[in-house]
Amino acid sequence: MSNVTVVEKHNTLKSGSSVRIKGYLPEDDNLGLTRYHLVMFEGVVHEEPIACLEKHGVMRYVTGLNESAPEILNIADDSVRKAKAQAIRDLTADLEFKLNSNRVDPSAKNKDFWNEIKLLNPANKSFWDKIFIRITNKGLYLDMSDPHDMIKYTAIKAGGFSTVAPSLKDALKMDVPPKFYLDEAGESASTEVALSKLKNKALSTLDNLANTNQSKLMLIAKVVDGNSTQYRKSTPTDIIYRNMDEFINGKGVEKSIKRAATKFLEIADLELGVVKVKALIKDGTFYNELTTRGNGIIMHMKSGSNLGKNVNEVLENLMSPINEEVVAALQKDVEKYWNI
Repeated sequence: MSNVTVVEKHNTLKSGSSVRIKGYLPEDDNLGLTRYHLVMFEGVVHEEPIACLEKHGVMRYVTGLNESAPEILNIADDSVRKAKAQAIRDLTADLEFKLNSNRVDPSAKNKDFWNEIKLLNPANKSFWDKIFIRITNKGLYLDMSDPHDMIKYTAIKAGGFSTVAPSLKDALKMDVPPKFYLDEAGESASTEVALSKLKNKALSTLDNLANTNQSKLMLIAKVVDGNSTQYRKSTPTDIIYRNMDEFINGKGVEKSIKRAATKFLEIADLELGVVKVKALIKDGTFYNELTTRGNGIIMHMKSGSNLGKNVNEVLENLMSPINEEVVAALQKDVEKYWNI
């Protein structure tokens, strides 16, 4: 492999760049840091080398510059796969020339392409071990005219850094929130606007229910709130409104604004009768009017009726006309708590 030494420079903030690594502020508070718009404690610098995976004794760096990587080879469409491979060759050849003055023909007809690539060869451990990112709370701008930054960019897009998501959309989907995400011009803005629209729609629905259908709002609160039994028919609408406003904003039992707003809208969109039965099931379970047998079947205590193995089955059975008497009995026993 090449003995060329590449000095990895630490890119500082560069005004005017359209690509930036930004701190990801999860909706679940990060050790109290999120409220201060911090990803890490002040003064901390996050440093991470490019990922290197091992399989059957073979080491593979996750660079985004390897046409033999599984994510390329597994593309079913032959034309798409070839186009992706060619794009990787073109970029790799360009970077190889800029960093190592080694000009290589990137065309598909060049069967020795990867043998001729010296510095950016996927097996060049001495080079890839020097590639890492170094980020503070201020983030990091990437200069796409800088070969080193382009390498970081392609690695991030390929998932080469565990703490940096390829985009805000990817970050929102992750079970374990990343510390950072790649923000390309306009991309995160559209995602943020979509979330804002969703939240505003839920808040508008809340406002409408508070003014026109307070009984349904109370039932919705019972369904979505973790503490359903706090709501009674005598509970002031202003209190329910405040609690649901906090719920939609991710300050309730559901910390994700997206999931909270979506759940509120889904329940609000149901017919009143369905929402009421869902509330009866939830409170009926709390007050032991519904219980789970040893075999996992949920039953109505007074009638002994088997209603299903889970909440969805119980709802389906209680909505059936044949269980009208069970619903009436359940409603009578549960609503006495609602009327307090």
